[in-house]
Amino acid sequence: MPADNSSPFDVVVIDQRMPGKTGVELAKEIVAINPKQRIIFATAYSKEIIANTLKELNKVIEVLQKPFPLSALVDQIEDKEIPAELEKLNMKLCASGKSDPSDKEFLILTDSLSKIQKHGIWYVVGNMVVG
Repeated sequence: MPADNSSPFDVVVIDQRMPGKTGVELAKEIVAINPKQRIIFATAYSKEIIANTLKELNKVIEVLQKPFPLSALVDQIEDKEIPAELEKLNMKLCASGKSDPSDKEFLILTDSLSKIQKHGIWYVVGNMVVG
């Protein structure tokens, strides 16, 4: 890991269903090593199923619903505003000390996420889905 505690990777793209372990298991391992690592889940699971699964990570997670065009993934990765905005939102979520935001906190997060949201992307915040 770099000396400044930043991520050695711009983003890690994970599928929920993989051989040997689930995407959430892998994401938990990654977040334990580097809580600031940006993770995008690419999944065919429904919003409800993946939201319930991802809430364990206690951070805002980007999700691309399969099938999606490669250009959607590339656009999401290359947008330079998104990592900074997600970092701010994750700091707010972490500062609250709760895995599920209150209704007021969720509205603030939703408003912030709507400013960076692109077509085909949704976000999991606690057990709630935005998008």
